[in-house]
Amino acid sequence: MERELFHGYRACGLGDQVKRREDTSVHPLAREDGFTLAEMMVTMVLMVVVLFALYNIFDMSIRVFSFGNNKVESVESARVAMERMEREIRSAHPRNRAAGDRTVIFNFATGPQGGIAFGNDSNRDRMVQTSERISYEVDGSALRRRAGSSATADTLAEPLRNDGLSFTYFRSDGTTPAVTEAQVAIVRIRVAVDVRGRVQTLETDVALRNRGV
Repeated sequence: MERELFHGYRACGLGDQVKRREDTSVHPLAREDGFTLAEMMVTMVLMVVVLFALYNIFDMSIRVFSFGNNKVESVESARVAMERMEREIRSAHPRNRAAGDRTVIFNFATGPQGGIAFGNDSNRDRMVQTSERISYEVDGSALRRRAGSSATADTLAEPLRNDGLSFTYFRSDGTTPAVTEAQVAIVRIRVAVDVRGRVQTLETDVALRNRGV
């Protein structure tokens, strides 16, 4: 019966149209286009390039943040160490006032020095005992403080330049260099922090409070 109808449609010129409609309705996906292998490869390459660029940006951001954070921490620790040195040097006492020894800077030398030694009269007996001696120096790249006769020193700040710690001695006018220990009235402290080649310098002048006592 269907064959007779189809032949009837064909005789009327409708057979080809019916067949085309049947073909398109039976295979709706046969005419849809897909991605070629070349297109997929190009897309993958572009994605890799974009991801690599994003990774580089992220990595650079981390490096910049890390460098800035390390620099801030190093400078802050050096600033705290500077304040401690300033406070202790200002309060330095003569070695033995009772015996007439008014030496305040125990390792005095003309010109900038890489370390300093002095003492504080903590027990007020008018003399500096061994346990009251204090010294500052640079060991490698670390600023170290040694107290008393202790064999170990405390690290206060790092990293410093090899010449990142200096003490220069002046007379009371603050400009004339002291040529003898007895002339020392002001100590200039200089600390240079070195973070990956970037140098931050801190400097301050300290007046010896007990020089004339």
